[in-house]
Amino acid sequence: MFVFACVNQLRISIQKMNRMKNLAKYSSIAFLALSAAVFSSCTDSYSYDKAPAYHGGQAYLVADSLNYTFSPTNAQTFDFKVERNDSTKAETVSLKSDNKVFTVPSEVSFAAGERSKVVPVTFNIPIGETDTLNVSLDSAQAYIYAPSSKRFIVKRDYVWIDLGQGQWTSSIFSQSSAVEVFKAGGADVYRAKEPYEAGHDIDIVVQGSSAMVASQYGFVDSSLGTCNVMSLEKHGISSTFDGHTFTLKLGIVAGSSLYGPYTETLVLLE
Repeated sequence: MFVFACVNQLRISIQKMNRMKNLAKYSSIAFLALSAAVFSSCTDSYSYDKAPAYHGGQAYLVADSLNYTFSPTNAQTFDFKVERNDSTKAETVSLKSDNKVFTVPSEVSFAAGERSKVVPVTFNIPIGETDTLNVSLDSAQAYIYAPSSKRFIVKRDYVWIDLGQGQWTSSIFSQSSAVEVFKAGGADVYRAKEPYEAGHDIDIVVQGSSAMVASQYGFVDSSLGTCNVMSLEKHGISSTFDGHTFTLKLGIVAGSSLYGPYTETLVLLE
């Protein structure tokens, strides 16, 4: 009797569970249908404003390089491009430049359908000097999503004569190493090849028995970051050259700080 009652009770419980499952299933279906209806009604009634069309200028500047080094025999010219995002109409684009050493057209004309125009730049820089040029578009004609200005750095280098090896002794790094030494043709300028860091030379200008290192890239320090080196004549500390040995009193410029003096020597080897 006890077993029958238990079995009967179990059957009744299972029937109740099945009814609850069916109710849950139908409830879920009803909920999904209701959700779909609500979502459909929301998306049908939803509206949004499109981003306003851009009606400003369409021109921008493109340059293969911003840094140029020319030998004395190179033609003194380089170029950049003015391009347009919308080329459907004919248009004349104005250009502004800030250095009269460089000749830059004041405007560039596009025909309908023409998207890109090469702009030649000519210049007259003395041998051994470096100059800069800033070129920009008229703000009303510039495309706001692309570059509207460029800064060019142009150097007219010397012809360098190889003097062979020299010995560079550095108090900055407490070491000595052999370096290649060059002299500029027709000028009292010497170049020590990569005394601190690969790819970066140090130029020294000689006037009589005086030597000068203009501020130039030296190396990267793990604590100070990028470090320039320079001679310290303005601080009353002289560097010298006796025809055989450079004795350079250098400072290190890192950010707004100046460290030194450090004594760096370059001995020309026979």
